[in-house]
Amino acid sequence: LAEAPRAGEVHVGIADGLFAGILAARTSLIVSKGATAEFLAPWSVSVLRRPDLGVTLQRLGIHTLGQFAALPARHVFGRFGSDAVTCHRVARGGEGELGGVRDPGLARSGRAQAKPSPNRASSGAPRPPTPGRPPRSPASNGVSAPMPW
Repeated sequence: LAEAPRAGEVHVGIADGLFAGILAARTSLIVSKGATAEFLAPWSVSVLRRPDLGVTLQRLGIHTLGQFAALPARHVFGRFGSDAVTCHRVARGGEGELGGVRDPGLARSGRAQAKPSPNRASSGAPRPPTPGRPPRSPASNGVSAPMPW
């Protein structure tokens, strides 16, 4: 369970790992077992809540968690340090919790809005557009599904 952006509302989501579970709850999705990395891939590096790391990654042309996750771990440590290694592990769908991620404002700032599902709140499942491709919902590729209520 994660607190929704409006006081008193609660969203539920399921995913492997705490970080992905929080993001799934904020978008009311169920992420298929083993599909966590794919679910996380389109999210902006800003959801890591590490402004300095996010700015540096974006200046290097790394805008999504998927792009960040694709970097070799040893290079992440050498270039960005131990906190970035934790962020990298989480971006790859691994276990871990990042301080500051449980902030309810994350749902509003981390991803662009996608077309809402009739089974979801009107806020829909935010998702950043991929350059050269139209935005798509994570549910459209079998990675996740809206909650059944």
